[in-house]
Formats: sequence, C-alpha cells, structure tokens
Amino acid sequence: MSENTYNLFRYHLKSKRKKLGLSLQVLSERSGVSKSLISKIERNEIQPSIKTASNIAQGLGFAISDMFRDEDKPKVIYHPTHKQFVLTNGEHHTKIKVSPVTSDICIEIYHEHLNADSVIDSLSDGDENQFVLAMTDGLSITINETKYTLNQGDCIYIAENISYSIHNEGDSQADFITIMHHP
Repeated sequence: MSENTYNLFRYHLKSKRKKLGLSLQVLSERSGVSKSLISKIERNEIQPSIKTASNIAQGLGFAISDMFRDEDKPKVIYHPTHKQFVLTNGEHHTKIKVSPVTSDICIEIYHEHLNADSVIDSLSDGDENQFVLAMTDGLSITINETKYTLNQGDCIYIAENISYSIHNEGDSQADFITIMHHP
C-alpha cells in the first residue's frame, strides 16, 4: 500500500478513537491488537498489516473500508429551492423533498402542506422511522385510535411499519416538516 493509504488509516484511527472516547488500552482489548502496536501506528512508526488494520477497524466498530476512505468529498451540499421537487401535489396535500439526494445521508426531509379540514392516511413503511414537526397549529395525528394534537413546534416520532393519519383541523393550510430516517 502507498504511504497515502497508510496516512488515511492512521488519520481515521486517531480521529475515530478520540471521537469514541476510547483509550489505547480499551481499543487494544476490543481489537486484540496490543496497545503499543496501536500507539506505534498512530505515531507513524510502523505500518499495520491488513489483518491488524482489519482488527483495529472492528475494534472501533467500523468496516475496514471506512478506515481508508478519502475525506475529499464535499462537506457542504447546497440544495436551493429550484432544485427541490414536489413528490405529491394532490388537491389537498403537497409534499416537497427539501433535502439533497446523496447516498451518504440516511435522512430525508420533506416540507408538507395540508389544506384545511383535509386528511392524509399513511404508513411508515419499510425501514423508515420518521419525525413529524408541526410548523402551524391545527394538526392532529391518529395512531391506533390515539389522537395526538400538535401545536406549532410540537414534534412526534413514528416508528417503522405503523399506520397513521394526519388531519388538519384548522381553518387554513397547515405546514409541517417530515424527517425520514433510514437506519
């Protein structure tokens, strides 16, 4: 492997270990690699074998590929309104995907509008967990016969595979944000 490849590994080893708050001793116990060997790798005194690098990655809870990933990808993704797209534009409901599309992000953010006295029946399907954040008053969510009335700023979490309905009980359009999380 090239020197740059080892530098990436060393960088990720140090940063991930510190972010996780792991001492050299704890990482040694979790990975089966000696504390002194991990320390020498971090100080660039030696280069790890693939087996050692794999054991350290597992001890940190990451795939070995994560340890060699280059961090040159963009840290900021700007997604202006003219690039957002409307997923639903029914007579009573509008759902706009406001988050950028990228494979590295496991959440999707939608800005939704529901006309007065309108109802949406839905299902948190598949592996999606979601949050619904009321931006206006008058929104209610019914889950298994239980009705939750949301005022502006209230938020509710709905786990995967749960049927629910959203009702705008107000006299004007209700706005809310839906955040889907894909584990």
